[in-house]
Amino acid sequence: MNGGATAAERGRQATGPGRTGTADGEASRGEASRGEGAAGTALLTVSHLSGAFRTAHGEETQVLRDVSFEVPSGGITAIVGETGSGKSLTALTVMGLCPPRLSVEGSVRFDGHELLGLDEDGYRRLRGGQIAMVFQDARSSLNPVLTVGRQLGDVARLHHGVNKKAAAAMVAETLARVRIPDPVRRMAQYPHQFSGGMAQRAMIAMALLCRPRMMLLDEPTTGLDVTTQADVMELVVELARQDGLTACLVTHDLGVVGETCDRVVVMRHGTVVEQAAAQDFFRSPKADYSRMLLAANRLDGGTDPVDADDSSEAADAGDAVGADAGDAAGADAVDAGDAGTDTAQADDAGRPS
Repeated sequence: MNGGATAAERGRQATGPGRTGTADGEASRGEASRGEGAAGTALLTVSHLSGAFRTAHGEETQVLRDVSFEVPSGGITAIVGETGSGKSLTALTVMGLCPPRLSVEGSVRFDGHELLGLDEDGYRRLRGGQIAMVFQDARSSLNPVLTVGRQLGDVARLHHGVNKKAAAAMVAETLARVRIPDPVRRMAQYPHQFSGGMAQRAMIAMALLCRPRMMLLDEPTTGLDVTTQADVMELVVELARQDGLTACLVTHDLGVVGETCDRVVVMRHGTVVEQAAAQDFFRSPKADYSRMLLAANRLDGGTDPVDADDSSEAADAGDAVGADAGDAAGADAVDAGDAGTDTAQADDAGRPS
């Protein structure tokens, strides 16, 4: 996907994170008509977010440092960085799922409404219906003792207030949308009977059942083979375009980012070091760390984009030196072989017949 391209938008009426309940079983539970404004406006804005873990003795370990970025509405934004950079912790903070003893300050605004400071009821109204999250390791996110259909059906009933039959129909339709074959049969199976890719699709289906405005995906392709990774990300892009979803992808895989995302936010040591349109990021990264990430992923041939021409010349020179050395070594080997032949012939001549 080109860096300037964005997912299609649906017409929606503006609403805050909370939703009001409805009596109609066909309507979404707590459903309110939704609107996001013009494409490209920020749906999620994180400003000066800082966080630290506090021990029982009062000591602090800073893990988030003045994190600020925006997620434009209607597109796919990637948050990238090495393990421990604060990517997942930032996503969990947005969802109100901070680990124990993590103290945060700053601002997290969704559609203009402040999220930090919401109580648990406020976050429950937010989760699913407004922002849905797909976690790492889909199998561990599913209950191993309940069928997949039961778990997704419970989500449909909770968010839409429908009966079991209607919920089952919604689940089957959504599983088909995420390309799970024979969805009715699969609904009766347990998570251990799903492959890694199918389990991830089931988790995406669970998020879609909530009809969210934004979907957070935390390393959705971790542990999947390359082909399955591509299929899952192709599915995410397709769903974002069809439903007008805003998606935020947390990952360290720049190959996935380059193929699917519109915007890139780079994090390191708990802070944002760069944010840019995807095309600009891959063409001319500004931060030294961004160049290191690109080199590590070998998307730019393992060279600094600024020194690409010099590297090319150096490679040509290296090839020439290597060729000359090879020719010299070959010539020496031939000479040694000839000398060995002459010596053998002289020995034979000196032996009595």
